Amino acid sequence: MNKILKEIIEIAQQWQSEKLTCYDIKIWAEQNETRILNSLEDTIGEEQELIVTALRYLQDIDMNLTIRDDTMEFINFLNHSEANYKQSLVKWDKYLDKIDYKERKKLLKSDDFYSQFCN
Repeated sequence: MNKILKEIIEIAQQWQSEKLTCYDIKIWAEQNETRILNSLEDTIGEEQELIVTALRYLQDIDMNLTIRDDTMEFINFLNHSEANYKQSLVKWDKYLDKIDYKERKKLLKSDDFYSQFCN
């Protein structure tokens, strides 16, 4: 597994275990974007796509209304084997499609981090 991918998984695990906040996750993704994107020269195809998808998802964690409860599925998505990347992506997309965003907006509208996306 690529070291950047491992790093993203570790960051997600730290959020899951409440060592980091959603603010920390977003800031980490934004601050490390250039380094991560520059490091992708050594990766190819699906792994590169996975890293970029994960990075963009973390940068938009507030807009996506992603909460700590979502991290296990996100980590599972990132922990794919090369043979099942596309399957993992489909499963992740299905998970996101099952989220009741109307309900989540109600839940998060009083949270300063998410409130601007809950109208």
